[in-house]
Amino acid sequence: MAYVDLNPVRAGLAGSPAEYPWSGHGALREEDGGQLAFHPLYLGLGAQAASRYRAYMELLADEAARPAQSLATTYFVGSRRFAEGEAGKRRGSGARHTTKAQVP
Repeated sequence: MAYVDLNPVRAGLAGSPAEYPWSGHGALREEDGGQLAFHPLYLGLGAQAASRYRAYMELLADEAARPAQSLATTYFVGSRRFAEGEAGKRRGSGARHTTKAQVP
């Protein structure tokens, strides 16, 4: 949820999740059950709508403070040769590879 809410902010399209017009964040703030189905983890953030929203905003602030990390520079899926080649370009970056999905 935080990833989706922070995408437009990190892309520079909005200053906050609430400012992005195509976001469900406004419905989340109002806890509009007609617009959104609330995840049990969100509902577990507090007993009342206001306390849940406050807790979620704190979670968003913590997440926004962390540097964004692209999985495209960390995980490589493809042939062993491809994955090892890409990981080699990024030695020291913590890059890993997987060969679960082989590309011909």
